Amino acid sequence: MTRVYFATNRNFLSAESPWFGNNPTKDGDLRFGYSNIDKSNDFKVTGVTVLPDNQPEGSFAVFAELQQIMKVQNRDTLIFIHGYNTGFTKALSDAARLIDCLTAATPDAYEPNVIAYCWPSADELLEYPRDRKEAEASAPGLARAIQKYFTFMRQQKDGQKGKPKQKRSERCNKSVHLLCHSMGNYLFRYALQSLASDNAQPSAMFREALLMAADEDNDAFDDNDKLLPLFRMARRITVYFNKDDEALAASHDINFNMTRLGATGPLHTHGIPPMIKPVDVTQVVHGLMDDDGLIQHDYYNDPSCKKVHADMAWTLLGAPSETIAGRKYNAQAGKYVLQRGTSLQEMVDRILLRRSPDI
Repeated sequence: MTRVYFATNRNFLSAESPWFGNNPTKDGDLRFGYSNIDKSNDFKVTGVTVLPDNQPEGSFAVFAELQQIMKVQNRDTLIFIHGYNTGFTKALSDAARLIDCLTAATPDAYEPNVIAYCWPSADELLEYPRDRKEAEASAPGLARAIQKYFTFMRQQKDGQKGKPKQKRSERCNKSVHLLCHSMGNYLFRYALQSLASDNAQPSAMFREALLMAADEDNDAFDDNDKLLPLFRMARRITVYFNKDDEALAASHDINFNMTRLGATGPLHTHGIPPMIKPVDVTQVVHGLMDDDGLIQHDYYNDPSCKKVHADMAWTLLGAPSETIAGRKYNAQAGKYVLQRGTSLQEMVDRILLRRSPDI
């Protein structure tokens, strides 16, 4: 069983299946909880624990449990923001698949905790315009979840009424990372803007930020009103893109706007903050096609894309970008290219040799 934690601004239905609907809460409230997901049953969600609707028993209870696991089991925590056409249970299943892919690609060398932000996607392929509006509207909820986390951490560090300060030896000393997929990148853009408008944008929250198949404008790192402020919140930002991504080609046609970040990488690679690292995965996912073309878009957690998963794990372990096996740097383009010719075993061997390097 794989445990996945969640925060959601979906409307609560009941303590039993289907738990949450596809609409946002009327007042923007967040609910927290977790699910134990059975990998042997195609990652089916059979049960969900929805925690009480208050801070001590809700968000803070999740943060405290994650903190304990990070300390005792020596595991990082990954914040996962899903894309469009994703219902509540699919978001949890996708998060569990992500954990499994990272673990499988590294022979159990890397297994993070995952907490998913489950925003109210309609779970319908033809509801793209509606999901795009809901993603933007859900950004303040994600910003509040981030603020709750920082309030929790500040209380742990500084102490609170009736409780002493946390000793340095009691801290988990592990990392928190971010992974956004598809429209989740668009949502995160507006969460960044919400934090900035509240003067609550925390610095260095994420050790690593992975932007996968981003359904976002490819000039996002040229614009302070888009994703550029992320460079203040992450030590490194890795942008994975696939030139053959049919889902993002359709997004471009629907929106009649800029080429997508997940299709080309950043529009400009010279002059943007140096911690932004574009990685072209086109070679290693080329030809991996199902009936819907989704492997080309969902390579972040599709089991056939193990080289991508090994690269992701290597990145999350903190390896210098230029030393990751399987990559070749194109200096003129300012982008890394994940090579088809590199064996998966070579990538895994390099990961096992160097578990926790510094950037």
